[in-house]
Amino acid sequence: MLTMFLRNLFTALWSLLLLIPGLVKSYSYSMIPYILAENPSIPRKRAFEMSRKMMDEQKMNAFF
Repeated sequence: MLTMFLRNLFTALWSLLLLIPGLVKSYSYSMIPYILAENPSIPRKRAFEMSRKMMDEQKMNAFF
């Protein structure tokens, strides 16, 4: 639950800069719920890192 809260918080903070950075980060963090569903005991930082790596070069595919 804390990880999902932090995901939303980080996305909101990035959105304060402008709309585009917030959208990019929301797609970067979009895999976190699936990572946590498969492995609930994974550390929070590792879940964020895995999500970012999974979405590298895949953000446009997720957008369309």
